[in-house]
Amino acid sequence: MDQEIEKNVSTEGFFVIKKQIFSWIEKYLKAKVQVEMFEFDYKRSILILPERDTAKITRELNELLLKIEETFEVNMIAAVGNSVDSLYQANESFRSAVNLLEYQFVWGNHLILTDDDLKEFKNEIYYYPLDMERTLIEHVLKGRKEEVTQILERILEENLTSRNLAPDALSQFIFAIVATSNRIMHQMITVDKQILEQREINYIELKMSENKEQLKQKIVELFVNLVDHCVQETEKREDTMIDEMIGFIHEHYDTDLSLTDIAEQFNLSSGYVGILFKKSTGENFKDYLNIYKVQKAKEILETEDIKIKDLAQRVGCNTTNTFIRMFKKYVGISPGQYGEQVKEKRNK
Repeated sequence: MDQEIEKNVSTEGFFVIKKQIFSWIEKYLKAKVQVEMFEFDYKRSILILPERDTAKITRELNELLLKIEETFEVNMIAAVGNSVDSLYQANESFRSAVNLLEYQFVWGNHLILTDDDLKEFKNEIYYYPLDMERTLIEHVLKGRKEEVTQILERILEENLTSRNLAPDALSQFIFAIVATSNRIMHQMITVDKQILEQREINYIELKMSENKEQLKQKIVELFVNLVDHCVQETEKREDTMIDEMIGFIHEHYDTDLSLTDIAEQFNLSSGYVGILFKKSTGENFKDYLNIYKVQKAKEILETEDIKIKDLAQRVGCNTTNTFIRMFKKYVGISPGQYGEQVKEKRNK
């Protein structure tokens, strides 16, 4: 739907207009052809037509869009996906239609976009939508190698197999890919000197590929190396972070310390802290803290004569009973029994 409407009416008003138009479209089409209509998102709908003749579909849709413009004073665009043999292949048709919409700027004010229109430009334009680049960068920075590989497969299949890019278009595509890798490096917290030096020659190396298959391999290798670096960077950062957390726990174990306290101290979520703790120490936060409390309690019992009540407070337990249960869980005996054993050893 026309972006001007979104700018000039409230959100509520936009949805009212959209509902009226889509309802009108459905009634109009069902009176003329067999059709199923589904709402895709807040301003797009999907039409499924049992018709393989693209020219016929185009004529029907063109008439429809002109009537919408006349009736509602709204500009709309329709993209006709490739015809398929069954509903099980509908997703293929849908993806081809979405692909057309990504290039609607090429045709200016065209009302109907078809694959035939795109074929005229395929050798001149490379395929690399901005939202795909953003997703690729996000997955690289988060170390998601499988997702990165899947996105690259789609990009490379489209540009190096489905399209026969002219030399200038291929150079532009390579430049765009290298630009993405540079954006990723800029967002890394630390970057190895070797990777920074490689950045200067990535474009030349890719341009010097002997064939498209070699170019594919080099592009995949470039991004896999970036993923590996991000994973290593994350692991180093997590190691430093967990060391700082453990230091904080050792310093404040004698208080009523919680996972939330740790999370707030390091500006992280409680869930992430819990996962990081388990991954790095093999223990969940509560067990690690309690084991450390018990360890400090044993040290105190081995050097001092102290009441169990006072000992519980020393190691940050709110109640004596809670402390006794905790001590017995990890040591196998009560703190009183442990203290007696220590005294017996001293007297021998």
